[in-house]
Amino acid sequence: MFESCQSFPNSSACETLIPPFSVGCYFHHPLSGNLEIPEDVTVSRKFKEQVVQPILKHHFRRDEFLGRINEMVYFLPFSKSELIKLVTKELEFWAKKAMERHEIKLSWDRQVLDVLADGYDVHYGARSIKHEVGY
Repeated sequence: MFESCQSFPNSSACETLIPPFSVGCYFHHPLSGNLEIPEDVTVSRKFKEQVVQPILKHHFRRDEFLGRINEMVYFLPFSKSELIKLVTKELEFWAKKAMERHEIKLSWDRQVLDVLADGYDVHYGARSIKHEVGY
């Protein structure tokens, strides 16, 4: 389910993803058209009250149920530095297997990390990095 974040004028194309209780918000860079994932992302009170609560209320339709929710966990997109760490970890996993099984030493430079990190799909999370590196 996609809901537009029209109440946030600073974001040109912010979308809320609600697959059951997760929320992600990302921004399209106006010049390049690419996703820009900020390093420091927080979920503001305004976002919770004006975007998340109405979506939950529309979905569950009962205030009694919403009153029983003690806390919500927000799944935010990875930052560029986190993506580089994930790619490095996955490459090290495959390098270790190559050495153990075939005595082949794998090495890579920063450009490889950047290209693989660009394969990140915000809808699939870390799984998209695993597929980008391993398959």
